[in-house]
Amino acid sequence: KQSRVIVWGSNSYGQLGIGSNHEYRLEPMVLDRVQDVKQIACGAFHTAVLTNSGQMSIWGGNEFGELGIGITKRKCTLPVVVKNLEGSFIVSITCGSNRTAAITDDGRVFITGRLAAPGGLGHQIMFRPETQTQQMYITKISCGLSHNVYLEDIQQSAILKEFLIAGSSVTTSSSQILYLKELLLDIPKESIRLLQIRSMKMLNEKFKGELPMIFVSTGHIRFRTREEAADITVTNVSDGDIKFYFMVISNQNQNTAKTSHYNFLIIPNKFPLEKGKSTKVRIIPRLGEGVKTEDVLFSLVVENRETKNTKNVCIYRYFILGTFESDKKDDSAMVIQRDAATNQKLIQTLASYVPRVILQKYISNNGEMPVIPSASQFPSCILFIDVSGFTALNERLGKLGPAGPEQVSKHLNKYFGQLIESVNAFGGDVLKFAGDALICMFGGPQETDPLLDLTLRAIQCGIHIQTEHASYDSGEGFTLTLHIGIGAGDLHAIHVGGVDGCWEFLVVGDPLLQLKTAVDNSKSGEVVISNEAYKIVKERCEAERRGDDWWVKKIIRPVSCGPLGEILPRQDIEGAMRCYIPLGVQNRIDSLQMSWLAELRRVTVLFIKLSGLAYEKDKPLNLDMINKVLMDMQTIIFRFEGMVRQFLVDDKGTVLIAVFGVPPFSHEDDPYRGTKAALEIHAELNKDNLQNSIGITTGKVFCGSVGSPQRQEYAMVGDIVNLSARLMGVAEKLHVGLLCDDTTYSYTRFIFQFETKEPVNVKGKTDAVAIFAPISQIDRVLSEQTVLRGAVILGRSRETLAIHQQVSEILGGGRGGVIMFEGNPGLGKTALATFAKLTCKMNSLGHYMGKCGALERTTPYFVWRGILKQLFDFKAWRRAGQAQGGSQIIKE
Repeated sequence: KQSRVIVWGSNSYGQLGIGSNHEYRLEPMVLDRVQDVKQIACGAFHTAVLTNSGQMSIWGGNEFGELGIGITKRKCTLPVVVKNLEGSFIVSITCGSNRTAAITDDGRVFITGRLAAPGGLGHQIMFRPETQTQQMYITKISCGLSHNVYLEDIQQSAILKEFLIAGSSVTTSSSQILYLKELLLDIPKESIRLLQIRSMKMLNEKFKGELPMIFVSTGHIRFRTREEAADITVTNVSDGDIKFYFMVISNQNQNTAKTSHYNFLIIPNKFPLEKGKSTKVRIIPRLGEGVKTEDVLFSLVVENRETKNTKNVCIYRYFILGTFESDKKDDSAMVIQRDAATNQKLIQTLASYVPRVILQKYISNNGEMPVIPSASQFPSCILFIDVSGFTALNERLGKLGPAGPEQVSKHLNKYFGQLIESVNAFGGDVLKFAGDALICMFGGPQETDPLLDLTLRAIQCGIHIQTEHASYDSGEGFTLTLHIGIGAGDLHAIHVGGVDGCWEFLVVGDPLLQLKTAVDNSKSGEVVISNEAYKIVKERCEAERRGDDWWVKKIIRPVSCGPLGEILPRQDIEGAMRCYIPLGVQNRIDSLQMSWLAELRRVTVLFIKLSGLAYEKDKPLNLDMINKVLMDMQTIIFRFEGMVRQFLVDDKGTVLIAVFGVPPFSHEDDPYRGTKAALEIHAELNKDNLQNSIGITTGKVFCGSVGSPQRQEYAMVGDIVNLSARLMGVAEKLHVGLLCDDTTYSYTRFIFQFETKEPVNVKGKTDAVAIFAPISQIDRVLSEQTVLRGAVILGRSRETLAIHQQVSEILGGGRGGVIMFEGNPGLGKTALATFAKLTCKMNSLGHYMGKCGALERTTPYFVWRGILKQLFDFKAWRRAGQAQGGSQIIKE
């Protein structure tokens, strides 16, 4: 039957198979890249089709290996033929949310994708045979998010099991023969052969490759008349020579080679066969008029040729059903082979990238993934550990060159590892790695200790850290020291976001607001607590005033401390954990390439500070507003293919950190993307009447996992990260929305309009820093005079000739036309387009131009906006509408 595939709708992961992504098709289109399709299936972000020739093609999202193509790249925008089933004939396919399954003609299931590794212990990036159905014959399958439902053919499963039992037996009982024969009578004839091959392969695996392997051309011989001959072909696919014994067996007389007893002539009845060779065997029934026909089983006994000791001979019995009826089912299929790859996933590694409080939440609700924003309130104490000396570390990084990431990773992980171990030992939870600081929580939604005990535990932990780990000497020219601040009170733990399945965990409340002065009042080696925290523990400690806060010198009556009970992350919470882990980190974990996370990258960093979100005591938490603001920022950042590094409340207030240029995306124009995203975020936040300030910087940073195997995060360390935070603060003081550094300005000065500001002095910089305020994007157009002065555009003679020819054809034919310029950035498209406009103008041709960059691919009809504005002169309409009534003039 002729068929064609029609696609439309969302294409953010290339799931339409049209060779591009970030495009939403409003109208159906024919997908010509796949032909002769008999079945289609769709997952959340991927698509699969099955052809009449038993071949599957697949495309779209591949974050969990759902394409089964052996790699973990995020998407594939064109159909890819699945080849790692080694020519298997596929009869059915299905797609779950993030997994794919296929059924072959011998009833086996091949599966790939989310949690599809053996035992559900990870994601599968290549199709593998489902071990749970190894001795089942499956006819239908349906996949969900992380589960499968199978429909089993009980009769064919029973045949498979009987083949496994009888196929490896030297002798076969009469009851076995009768039962097997009855089972074989009602199934398609080709299925018998396929089940034979499947059982032979399973036994070969069991005997570790010692079993002789053969292919037989049929599993069911149907005799139309009493003397009709049947030919079968036997092929030796073993590694050595083998020999065969052909027998006729039934429930009446088993294991006999006396074929005349059953009036069958088998030529040859016993024969050797060399490796890779084939031979034909002819079976001729000799049944007279008075002889009753009965269904029989032909048994082809395969032996190792060199084996002389029959007790140790490795055999296999290949059964062929013979019938004299003409009304049996007759379905055809092809020989199959299988191949699969196993991808193991360590849940513990994923768990180390989320705080304990998140693990507790999703273990308690059995891994139910977040769908809507949520919040919970509880008493808690926040321990803020600020690490000083990162400036020297960054300078050291620049001098080490390519060896920098490894050395920085070593020292950071060693020091942070000591701090994390101490926090865990006192029953704390490391919530976030805030740049050069750790935000730790004592208490939580499931914590039962009173606030007094929680605060004492945090203080005792801080004193222990300042006693044992107050400084870190690298031995390579820099030293790290600590400042510790503590706040206590009611906290809100909120889960917000959800754009593209990415969620953020945020703690807000009085304890964090108290840290604004506590950390600043802390000197190296000291633990300073807020006045609110001091009121809770003043009877249990000795303290000295530090401004509005208190320096704790000694705990008089300490509370008993110890690590919290170990949490063993379960497989069913993996999906929920991934919602809080950046995609690039997930990809590296999935591919077992964690060591490659440590690297030097050129990135553009955004620090975005928000004001106006009410977290103060006695004020209601505006969860909907917080969620809307984050989703607006996520949408913009993800559209420009950036990453939300962090959304947190710390001593600086509410801050979102975004980065452009980290895995899995990196672009030459990341400074442009970052600046453009910052402008859009600033405008969007202004609509919500939220004061905001944004710092933008570009340069090389260390990117990698920081922490320990017990708790770690993907972090960026470098001078530009600190500078971005500083520019965010300067922008707030100067009451300007955005400020960028000189590097970002240099990359984008021809794209955006900037206001140059006076250089400023910032912490960590000896000299004043040049700063620039992005205002808006420039509509870049080359003047006609510039093109005329060039006379000839160098290196574009072929293109200019084509423009002249096109204009001549339009002039001669009396019809309009289209000229399209397509190419990478910087190749001179604007100059050629201006040349084309000038050529049209010189020939008195009306002309209109639209343009679209890589970032506008997701906006439908974007390239036509400029053309329509020029064609209908919307500016003139707007002026006329103001005078005459806009709605009526637009209608006309």
